[in-house]
Amino acid sequence: MIGIFDGIHRIFRHRKKGAIVENGVFRLHWQFTAGLLLFLAVIVSARQYIGTPIECIPPEKVPAIVANSYCWIHPTFTLPDAHHKRIGSEIAAPGIDNSAFYGRKKHVAYYQWVYLTLIVQAVVFYLPHYVWKNWEGGLMGALTSGPAKSDDERRKKRETITLWVDRNFGKRNLYTYKYLFCEMLCFLNVLMQMFLMDTFLGGEFMNYGIKVLEFLNQDDEDRMDPMRFVFPRMTKCIFRRFGPSGDVMKEDILCVLPQNVFNEKLYVLAWFWFVFLLTVLSGLIVYRFLILMLPSMRERLLMNRCHLGDPDDVRLVVKSTNIADWFFLYMMGPNLDSLLYAELIGEIAATPKLNSNRNGTRIQLNITEKTSLSASAPV
Repeated sequence: MIGIFDGIHRIFRHRKKGAIVENGVFRLHWQFTAGLLLFLAVIVSARQYIGTPIECIPPEKVPAIVANSYCWIHPTFTLPDAHHKRIGSEIAAPGIDNSAFYGRKKHVAYYQWVYLTLIVQAVVFYLPHYVWKNWEGGLMGALTSGPAKSDDERRKKRETITLWVDRNFGKRNLYTYKYLFCEMLCFLNVLMQMFLMDTFLGGEFMNYGIKVLEFLNQDDEDRMDPMRFVFPRMTKCIFRRFGPSGDVMKEDILCVLPQNVFNEKLYVLAWFWFVFLLTVLSGLIVYRFLILMLPSMRERLLMNRCHLGDPDDVRLVVKSTNIADWFFLYMMGPNLDSLLYAELIGEIAATPKLNSNRNGTRIQLNITEKTSLSASAPV
């Protein structure tokens, strides 16, 4: 147990070591969500194994421990039609009917597996980060790490990065596309997780949060609690045994599932968080598409990140680099102090490859100006 909590602490704590190679939404996906799911899994498992996950009313001459064990192994059930009946006059509890004919049954098959599914989900949420870290290979950290306190150290660091960037212009396509793939992986993962949770809960997860909100806004007399429907607190269990005459006897056992009091809130939280995460990731995908399509947006973003730099240098860098080179330079920003980053952009703009574009632009402007003057000169 201590080892699990230590692992949660390592996930949640802010990592000061290493380069920043992911944006906030990416970290929200793996760092916060995986940590949250793992934390909830610990709580559920503790309540399940330290407390009493099921309490059943045993038939006559059947020990309580036998009834509890039997109904724990064999999934209990409720009667969906009984949820619409009035408690107290028609039924004893939501989903519990004393009718001899049961009709439809809704089995609570998920009950024992909640904590295991949460652990698996936490691992899957961590996977995009794991894939990206292995693909990235520490490149950003190798370029930007190291001291830069004295002027000489700053100069050496700036020259080293500039030389590497100059030699690798046009060669960073795979780096960028792998990162964008991992962001898409985050989006697909959340979508897949929601469908899997819906299957796990018998098709009740997709609209769960909406039903809870509708329930809270309904009158007390007319409303049916969707949390009690999906996570019943009292269920039935069929117990079969031989009677005194040797015939097989079928007896109803009422069981209380105290863990569902926590589970119903857990999945309300999960629903709202997953919807929020899916919305944010959808916005991120649209945002990335706009960056790919609009050079003016790339220029504005780099201007904001390199706010201490020369705007002409920033414009030249955006104009002279492809999307992959721009993205790599943009990702480098958070790993350098603002002044050093501005100086770096200036030096990159002064490299021969980019400076030729600057000179070409100036020559073109001069030719245009001379042509305009010649055309306007009197004959």
